[in-house]
Amino acid sequence: MANMEALITDLERCSLLTFPTLKKLSCNANAISFFRNVLTASELADLEHDMPFPYFPDVTTIWGSVSKHIQQELMLKKPYGVRVTGLGTFYIKKWISFENGEMHNFRRPMFSLSKTVAQTCELKQNSIDVPGDIKKVGVNYEKICSDIPYSQEMVQCCMKETLRFFYRIIMNRQDIDFTLKDIGVLVIRGNEVKMTFYKDFLLSLNKYGYVVQQLLS
Repeated sequence: MANMEALITDLERCSLLTFPTLKKLSCNANAISFFRNVLTASELADLEHDMPFPYFPDVTTIWGSVSKHIQQELMLKKPYGVRVTGLGTFYIKKWISFENGEMHNFRRPMFSLSKTVAQTCELKQNSIDVPGDIKKVGVNYEKICSDIPYSQEMVQCCMKETLRFFYRIIMNRQDIDFTLKDIGVLVIRGNEVKMTFYKDFLLSLNKYGYVVQQLLS
């Protein structure tokens, strides 16, 4: 089983020709780790200022900002379905339950794998389509870039190349985990797909712990 975070910073796998953005970001991530050990804070700041392109943060941090954006959208009172092109759509399924004469609203995060990806990579996921009454929107690159020092073009290229790398691994029939920070893990085992959401994320959507335990079981 491979971890996506480790693979996208493996320079031997990220050829300059095939994944130029990942190559650049991975090189910079390794470089800054070295520089932090040998330079003072002021020298490091000067180096960052003089670099021809930004190198803070790395690929993992960019995807962390993507995850943060998805999470914020799903936690809205009236959330949209958030579509990550080339991956799938995250949305909230709501239902009502009566406990001890009281009505409770519950919210369950869902993930629907892109049909194109499923067909191309021959994957199977036990899920239903996004309900028609849920409005779907694409990720907002402006919001994603609002707290990281990268252009929208760089972020888009990073996401596209990461997903292309993801497809390559799947097509080679390797098991892999695609982690979305503070949301959960997209687990690929053979041709089976499962999205596992973190307990803390479920708790942020539902104030009743017993509901979360049911969702985790």
